[in-house]
Amino acid sequence: AIHGYGAYSIIWGLLFANIIAFIVISAVSRFIPNSLGSVTLMGELLSFGAWVSVGRMLGTAAGQFDRFLIGKILTEKDLGGYHIATRLTMAVPGLLTSLIDQVLLPLYAASKNDAAIIERGYWKGLQYSIIFIVPISLTIAVYAKPLVFIILGKDWMYIVPIIQIISIFSVCQGMGGGIFASAIYASGLPKLTSIINLFRIIALPSCVIAGSQWGIMGVAWGVAVYGIMGRIFNQWLLKVYLGYRFVAFFQVIARPICANLCLLFFGLICQFFISLANPTRAGIATLVCASTSTVFY
Repeated sequence: AIHGYGAYSIIWGLLFANIIAFIVISAVSRFIPNSLGSVTLMGELLSFGAWVSVGRMLGTAAGQFDRFLIGKILTEKDLGGYHIATRLTMAVPGLLTSLIDQVLLPLYAASKNDAAIIERGYWKGLQYSIIFIVPISLTIAVYAKPLVFIILGKDWMYIVPIIQIISIFSVCQGMGGGIFASAIYASGLPKLTSIINLFRIIALPSCVIAGSQWGIMGVAWGVAVYGIMGRIFNQWLLKVYLGYRFVAFFQVIARPICANLCLLFFGLICQFFISLANPTRAGIATLVCASTSTVFY
């Protein structure tokens, strides 16, 4: 990128990063397959994993639709700003939800024949997800203005409202997005992922296209609305196929959500003490306010 290769530098960078990662992991693990494996076991894995793979491919394709649409109907500046805004908003919460999913699945697998244990694990995971992930999304939304000013500079301040709107989607993801898949896999229902991603393929483009009538802000609101719809739809699937009650869902999220609303209110008050006249002072003030908000939470 420094030498002027533009977007190709990103492509080659990702390619070489994956090649190097493969070489290092292979060297450290010293794992070399000594055969092609068992055809019977391969068939068993594919019978379960095929739905997971297809579902994830469909979901990934649908998840990029908003960016394709912005690139098609809006400007390069809008596309770049939207991409940066979503990365800043979703990077940490997305990483944490992925980690929760990876941790819970092996725990669920040990109790795959006990639906009651899986359900209790789901409600506990939901509660901890809201306690630890939602506050991060809210903090990013509340302190978006000083964060953008400090990290990117004043020329990027136009993405602040985009970050705040996309944070609604991030909050919805924190309310069970990282524990939903592991629960249905452990329950032996991988086909549900295809239903979820079919819904995503239909609902996300529809919301984004409808919002695009109002420009980049409309697209962001479309994604936010889809996040709310998707969370309700996923919980409805759990009710239909696994009997997880909506009443229990609201009972579990009530107290963590109230605590997060207090965090949001406290953060909005702290905004009055942050001046953007100087990046260093703004950074110190933001750090102090964010730390105080966390302690208060």
